[in-house]
Amino acid sequence: MWWSRKSLPDLDDFLKQLFQENMLLVNARGIIPEDFKYSAPAPLPSFFSLHIAEGCNFQCNYCYVDSPSKGKRMTLETGKKIMNLVSRLPVHFGIIQFHGGEPLLNFPLITELVPYIHSINRQRENPFRIAVQSNGSLLDPEKAAFFVENRIMAGISVDGPQEIHDRHRIFRNKSGTHASVMKGVAACREAGLFPGVGAVLHEPDELVEVSRFLLDQGWTSFHLNPLACHGRGKNLRMDDAWGERLVKAYLELIDILLDRQEQLPPQTLDVWDVNVLILHLISPSRPFMCMRSPCGAGNTILGFSAAGDIYSCEEMIGRSEFILGNVHNVSDLQEVLSGERNRWVMSRRVENIPACRNCTWRGFCGGGCAGKAHGVFDDLFREDPNCGFLSRVFPEIAWKVHRDKKMMGLLGKLWRHLVFPGENRAMAYGGPPK
Repeated sequence: MWWSRKSLPDLDDFLKQLFQENMLLVNARGIIPEDFKYSAPAPLPSFFSLHIAEGCNFQCNYCYVDSPSKGKRMTLETGKKIMNLVSRLPVHFGIIQFHGGEPLLNFPLITELVPYIHSINRQRENPFRIAVQSNGSLLDPEKAAFFVENRIMAGISVDGPQEIHDRHRIFRNKSGTHASVMKGVAACREAGLFPGVGAVLHEPDELVEVSRFLLDQGWTSFHLNPLACHGRGKNLRMDDAWGERLVKAYLELIDILLDRQEQLPPQTLDVWDVNVLILHLISPSRPFMCMRSPCGAGNTILGFSAAGDIYSCEEMIGRSEFILGNVHNVSDLQEVLSGERNRWVMSRRVENIPACRNCTWRGFCGGGCAGKAHGVFDDLFREDPNCGFLSRVFPEIAWKVHRDKKMMGLLGKLWRHLVFPGENRAMAYGGPPK
């Protein structure tokens, strides 16, 4: 399409803004210095995911770890060894996450290990925060009260209204799980615990319906997670048509969120990955470890199996090629992190991924998830399986940010990460949402 000065009278201002957003080069130079790093590996991990129960009472059709009904459960000895190693890392802050499988199948371990974590925290200037990621079905007043008493954050999975959720998130007998999950949510809320929520997107066309359900249930902060097409979900695929449909759904959702935020206090809406996509377009800050180059595997996150095997990422647990060692025969995690296998994982940068090397948007998505790339393609140096969506959604959102400054309100809590090299240009967008 061609524009004339008459049809676009503010062309100068438009070109200036493109340059300010580093989307236009002048004499082969942009506003961001060529040697500026959009992302860099964290010096040491600060997120530690413990798969304390590798079995699960669900049999979700898309489970990326293909959890059995009965799997190995972590012992207190292994949990303490993990905490001893983690606590010796010179990290300013950290999160200990109980994961699985379904971690609440090993709730007795949580009740035993949490006091030990508290004893470690009493010796630390910045205590570890504790979290649990659950399917929600085993949550009850007793567990919710324990979480509240011990300041444990909870996250659950709800894939939207019952008819959508129960299509894939099922019990071992093939019956739906939605009612039991929402009962667990109610138990938490009655105890004063308001769990975070994530939804796995089965069909792009259902994104808006899923999001409306979560908003109507009182969640103003939630994660939207595309399918992980490996493990039990290996026969599912996200092709280009899937990506195009998801872009269309995201744009519709953004319009709904823009309307909804008018009814809420500032920075209340915090929808991942909408907020991340906006942030990456307007700032070089990359706080989300799954969209950096390299991603957070082995530098921001570590995963631990029930047996104590150490992995660069919790999503790699169960794949022998990613085992870095075992807590029962390791005395120093920093030695493990500097080992050849972890350095191999961290060498997955956009310049080393053939499909990403010359992509316009490589600095914005960072090549995506290493675990999903390997899980789907059996090749660590392949692009994120969701590339068909990511490469299409960034230009669409870029135009929406340019046309509507209210888009900045959708940054939510990520506003604090809005930084620029050399100067703070946040006021170009009117400053923080008010």
